[in-house]
Amino acid sequence: MSQNTPNRTPTKVSETGSESSNENRKQEMRVQSARRLRYQIRIFLLTFFTYATLHFTRESWSILKPKIQIQDKISSSSLGIMDTAFLSFYSIGLFIGGNLCDHYNPKYLLIGSYIVVTIVITIIGLAAENGYTNTLLFSFLFSINGFMQSIGWPACAAIFGNWFGKRGRGTLIGLWCSSGNAGNIGGALLTSFLTSTMLYNWRIAFIIVASLCTVTAIFDAFFLVVHPQERGIKIEEYDEILNETERLLTVEMARDPTESFLRRQEFDGIQSSKGVNFWQALKIPGVMQYSLSYFCLKFSSYGLLFWLPMFLQKSNNYSDYETAYCVSLLDVGYVLGGVLIGYISDLMYCRRVPVAVLSIMIATLLHVLLIVSDPSIMWFFLIQILILGTLMGGAVAIVSGISCTDLGKLKELRSSEKAVATVTGIIDGIGSFGAAVGQILIGVFEQYYGWNSVFIMMSIMVFLGAAPLMKAFHREMKEVITLFKIHRRRNRAVKNGYRSLDSDEQINS
Repeated sequence: MSQNTPNRTPTKVSETGSESSNENRKQEMRVQSARRLRYQIRIFLLTFFTYATLHFTRESWSILKPKIQIQDKISSSSLGIMDTAFLSFYSIGLFIGGNLCDHYNPKYLLIGSYIVVTIVITIIGLAAENGYTNTLLFSFLFSINGFMQSIGWPACAAIFGNWFGKRGRGTLIGLWCSSGNAGNIGGALLTSFLTSTMLYNWRIAFIIVASLCTVTAIFDAFFLVVHPQERGIKIEEYDEILNETERLLTVEMARDPTESFLRRQEFDGIQSSKGVNFWQALKIPGVMQYSLSYFCLKFSSYGLLFWLPMFLQKSNNYSDYETAYCVSLLDVGYVLGGVLIGYISDLMYCRRVPVAVLSIMIATLLHVLLIVSDPSIMWFFLIQILILGTLMGGAVAIVSGISCTDLGKLKELRSSEKAVATVTGIIDGIGSFGAAVGQILIGVFEQYYGWNSVFIMMSIMVFLGAAPLMKAFHREMKEVITLFKIHRRRNRAVKNGYRSLDSDEQINS
């Protein structure tokens, strides 16, 4: 008995020490989790408002267009040329800026570009104030403006992607993608306040709105953190639930030799890369399809953004405030759509395309209704605009935001850690070419053929936005159905009393 006593005492001490150690680890994990959450909230808000600031300036320009036409006698086609110059260089800048943000610090690129944007818009306002409203001069200045603004989206997307994993990303990015629409709402209301209440002319109002870019740059300089590692924080791209879901899908798809072969072939030539360049990013599965779809969607979405205020004021005699409310409601719809459609895509095992295609189809019908609807019946027109914004917002959020981060952080690209900004630049760049083409075509069609021709053209482009996604639609619907069946079998196995769900025999029983 005396020999056994010393053996039991260390065991009790060891057990007590183990429990204390486990409790300390749990407490440390709780502290780390709370710290990570605080930083994630900060990064979400900073990147949200950083990108929203750019849309303050874009929406301000849209709201000011009717006044510019009246006060400075600039035609619709000339305004279309300026918008095309802005969007053309914006799209060119996205191709360049996206890759730069993956290879250099995106925070410094943001700060520099926002200061230049403020300077350029101030020059535009001062030039107009002194009577220099030459179309060529303004187009040149808007070209510089567009090129510098192109840094905003890929830089913010890359920083955001560093801080958030894939699970729940549809909902989060759906909300985060509404930053542009929040900026549109703020820009419309602020511009209307400055011109209608404060009675500033359009030039001074435009400069005041643009000065917000410099304010944003100052905040970013002090508070924006690019990588979680800079603060000793680790972010998991795939959590346990997503890892298990993808494992089950891989096992299921492996039973189909053709499907397994096609999935391997998609990534040939990419996995060995140590960094994704422009041409390698183009080969990432889905990039070109999303890009072509966004070309069509941005054609129409920016058509509404840039030209809806003129349609309401010129053809339907809306006041400044009525126009601002209507345009803001369109953006409210974009916000709701981004969150709602993003959340639904998360529920569908993070398969985004089926929801996007359905949204595009219904949005096409609502664009057609714009041809026959009567804006003088304001309550009906506002409801139509809200629903249209919701559907378009959901589709745009998936194609331009959620998909960019998903594609740029695919498991198959583990060795290419920095691809989000490059992928974002390509998709948004090609989309912006669509918007640039749209601006000049809308300006010409409105001037010579009227607004109905404009809405017919936008309806066709929205419908065509679904075409590049149909192959992915078929594949992802098949995956959703497969995953649904797997989880149903797993639930049935649990009800039948199986404790372990790792066995294929139990899952398939």
